[in-house]
Amino acid sequence: MDTYTKYVEMVKGPGKFEGEPPYVPYFWDLGLEGFEDDIQHGEDGILYSTFYVTKEERDLWGDLLEGIKSVCVWEDDNGFVYHSVNEELFG
Repeated sequence: MDTYTKYVEMVKGPGKFEGEPPYVPYFWDLGLEGFEDDIQHGEDGILYSTFYVTKEERDLWGDLLEGIKSVCVWEDDNGFVYHSVNEELFG
């Protein structure tokens, strides 16, 4: 199974990544390996991992990451993973 398909399958149905785009478990896995570009400890006790999107990741995810500069992922107290994005500004 290729990388793209692996992560598409991970977000199908109920579970930790339910309802998230497939690049979220991809970045989550990178964070588990210590490859995040920035880590913030929130006042809420949650660890926020930020990743700057690379050319290789844009090639892998195509339109899903179009216009996105960075992705932040975190896990809530129930074990579900969420994300937010920072969009590129063109100007």
